[in-house]
Amino acid sequence: MLSMARRLRPDVAVVDVDKSPIRGMAVVRQLRGQLPGCQVVTLVSAQPPGVVRRLLAGDVRGIIDATAPVPRLLEAIRAAARAEAAVDPHLAIVALRARPNPLTARELHVLRLAADGKTGPAIARQLHLSAGTVRNYLSSAIGKTNGRNRFDAIRIASDAGWL
Repeated sequence: MLSMARRLRPDVAVVDVDKSPIRGMAVVRQLRGQLPGCQVVTLVSAQPPGVVRRLLAGDVRGIIDATAPVPRLLEAIRAAARAEAAVDPHLAIVALRARPNPLTARELHVLRLAADGKTGPAIARQLHLSAGTVRNYLSSAIGKTNGRNRFDAIRIASDAGWL
């Protein structure tokens, strides 16, 4: 999608975040970074609510329920093309009620790398940190998510829409 967007340079891009929140959020970030003039409309469900909250905090023009009828989506695309916001009211309420993310930016970064399958030493090398510092970040993330281990913390953070 990104290579096509770079080639076509659309005024508005529609990103389905519902099927894969982590990947969808990455696509949104990359679109916003690589094509700042492109407005982004996202399709998302109310679950997990943290994803909706992150989208609202991100620089997207539209957040539409993935099950919305086509006319509603077209309305959101037209609004985004006019640089106007188009947010499904139900999703906005869900986002306001979502549990805030307790993790720091560094804890999230380390947890994302762990979610990608990287080991502690590999994360340490990539981030130019000591292995002990990475363990501390992972331990802190586990504690803040009330997880039993790093895998549980990844699951909880992903389910909450923080990753």
